[in-house]
Amino acid sequence: MKLFKKFICVLFCAMIALSACGCSVMKLNAEKDLSSTVAEIDGQKYTKQQFLDYYNAAIIVYENYGYTVPTSAEDVKAYKESMLTEYVENIAIKSYCEANGIEPEKRETDAVEDLIKLVQEKQSDYSAYLEGYGFTEETFKTALSEYVTLSDYYSAFTSADIDHSFMF
Repeated sequence: MKLFKKFICVLFCAMIALSACGCSVMKLNAEKDLSSTVAEIDGQKYTKQQFLDYYNAAIIVYENYGYTVPTSAEDVKAYKESMLTEYVENIAIKSYCEANGIEPEKRETDAVEDLIKLVQEKQSDYSAYLEGYGFTEETFKTALSEYVTLSDYYSAFTSADIDHSFMF
């Protein structure tokens, strides 16, 4: 009976050690995950971090213009998938425009500053609000600039006198 008790104790200790070890083995390396490639267009790689910045900038814009944004886990997942498709399409459109000399007629440089002012007016604690989305004021401005630039190229592409059917 003593041997059986010792065996059970050793087995129990081994299970605890393995479960503790297993948890550390299965941890997600967040930094590596954020640097993973979500798209590659014309040799340029776009990371998950870049997409999440685009997504969060869009959510902030929509939210501060009073649009409904997804809140449930299921809706957020579906919306992110939709936004990822939009992001990749917009990058491809920008690349096509640059390669074919299609420039936005009007670069919306003032739009970035206007959007920042809008968010500052609507949010009493602007810095904390941005932190909730993983931004500093500088990274938000950069992400917002990319969001507006991709929108500019999308507008230029759709208004250009070319056959758009190959893209959609």
